[in-house]
Amino acid sequence: MSPRFFWFLLGAGAATWWSRHHQGHCDGFNHRRRLESSPAPTAQPSIGANAGADQWEVDRARFREVSRQVGDTVTDMSEASLEMLLTTVQAMKEKLAQHRMERERSEAERRRFYETQPKSGGNSPVDAPRHLI
Repeated sequence: MSPRFFWFLLGAGAATWWSRHHQGHCDGFNHRRRLESSPAPTAQPSIGANAGADQWEVDRARFREVSRQVGDTVTDMSEASLEMLLTTVQAMKEKLAQHRMERERSEAERRRFYETQPKSGGNSPVDAPRHLI
């Protein structure tokens, strides 16, 4: 058994013991205190079978409405996320096209510069000594 595993087990055991030891003392006191301060439950009159069915229908309708609202919200969030994604992709495409145009322009300028330079002057990078490049 590795020392790390030993210390892990020792810590887990100590934490479990501490939790159970304090749980019995604290929860019992707090539970009694809550029971003393809460009012006694009142007996509800018996509900007929028809009233229970009506409540079931009301709850079912409420559940359908909440489900519909959740579905609408998820749909709206999905649409907004997709719109944001499409906007981001479009911006990246435009930026990539712009960088490509700038690179092609700078390459064309560099080519024109070296084409206009006299070849006998030694100004081309091929003719220049390596330590000057």
